[in-house]
Amino acid sequence: MVKKLLLLLWISPIFNCAIMLAQSSKNIPPDTALLQSIIQLQKALDEWNKKKMLQARATFEQLLAYSNDQWLVHYYIALSDLYLTQYHLSSKEKDEVKKYIKDGIENLERSIKLKENFADSYALLANLYGMEISLSPTKGIILGPRINSVLATAEKLEPNNPRVHLVAGISAFHTPKLFGGGEDKAIQRLNKAAELFETYQPPSPLYPNWGHEEVYAWLGLIAMKQNDFELAEKYFNKALKINPNYFWVKYVLLPQLKEKQN
Repeated sequence: MVKKLLLLLWISPIFNCAIMLAQSSKNIPPDTALLQSIIQLQKALDEWNKKKMLQARATFEQLLAYSNDQWLVHYYIALSDLYLTQYHLSSKEKDEVKKYIKDGIENLERSIKLKENFADSYALLANLYGMEISLSPTKGIILGPRINSVLATAEKLEPNNPRVHLVAGISAFHTPKLFGGGEDKAIQRLNKAAELFETYQPPSPLYPNWGHEEVYAWLGLIAMKQNDFELAEKYFNKALKINPNYFWVKYVLLPQLKEKQN
């Protein structure tokens, strides 16, 4: 009983926040409410704050009731699920990881059903499939070909979308060379993403615009793995120049690099 009460006290502010946003956002255009929620999610990621991630996710769910772009809202719910997956993966909470992977995939399937030509949904789907493989490596036999398929679709739809190349690079990094992956291929894809991000502009402020700093985080991670610490530091600093609040680089990767250098 006490545990249930404590849980209720913890989650109630999240849903109260979502309800307040839903009530207030009825008085503002849906696009404005969506943009506010996107900013809220980015702030939650920068702070690596689970509570704020959940708040952002809840506000997106509220937006489904009246947004004209439900396919895009489903995408952002899935993006929230990706961040929550990463959060729980870092704290080794396997059940929570499974939950958010499942929810994220389901929301992307809904997004794709509503808008089949949105490349970012396919790229994010590949990312979540990759998360599922990291949880259960034996699923790579089934999910590996699916990742290749959805990435091929994404690239066909938007060959110059930098996030497509970012996710392809991450996938290659985690795939053995024998099966078409490897660090060289990952670097090639990540460099392509970096090049595209230099001039990339989303078609609308509501469209995805994340990933630029993450490219350099992965390039730095690979350089660090290859013991090129000078190059790794260069990449990490570039990531922080793009986003000075980038939690993964600032509080995880850079400290790891400093430890290796000493």
